[in-house]
Amino acid sequence: MTIDDYPVRQVPRDESGRLEILALRPPLWEYLLFGNALYLARAAHEARWRDHQLGYSLKVGPVIKADQIPTVLSERLSHVGAIASNIATILTDTAQERAFGKPGEPGDPVLIEHMADRLIGLYALLLDWAEETRALRVPDWADRLKEILTAYAAQPIERTHDFVDEFIENIERVIAKLAAGQEGPHHIIMQITFEIGDELSHQYDKELERIRRYIN
Repeated sequence: MTIDDYPVRQVPRDESGRLEILALRPPLWEYLLFGNALYLARAAHEARWRDHQLGYSLKVGPVIKADQIPTVLSERLSHVGAIASNIATILTDTAQERAFGKPGEPGDPVLIEHMADRLIGLYALLLDWAEETRALRVPDWADRLKEILTAYAAQPIERTHDFVDEFIENIERVIAKLAAGQEGPHHIIMQITFEIGDELSHQYDKELERIRRYIN
């Protein structure tokens, strides 16, 4: 292929660019479309992302009584784990093959955009979870425990947010190399890894043990 065979070399950030991809179907159009869908879907939650960075919540949550704290927070911990695990499921090799096609086969634009929508939908659920957890009204002596619990969503939220930018940079870099005549293999990375860390779990357990004298 020559440089002229790559009429679209950047992920478009608007609807008109999306339509251009679907009309032209340039090389690697499936990944350009995925980047476009990710970018547009994430943009709808940008204000909430900023709120998350500031540790801000507009919501006023329910009052949690002392004896309810272990149960309520345990349920919320289980909830955030389920959301995060579903994000990894969306990007399995099988799901990618169905959406983007096997080597030499075209992808399915409906499935590609669906995958992006589902991924960002789970990102939005993580933002919801963090905001709702911050909004819980617990006694002052349990604020630290709530703060640690909220931190469980921080890395998955940030990692998913950054994945969009990293994916776009990656696909644009690959297209630039191909257009310049650089032969592959060129790798397009589509993986999100979450690392909560043992230290956070240790802090949570330690703080829960500290406040048990207020609960009993």
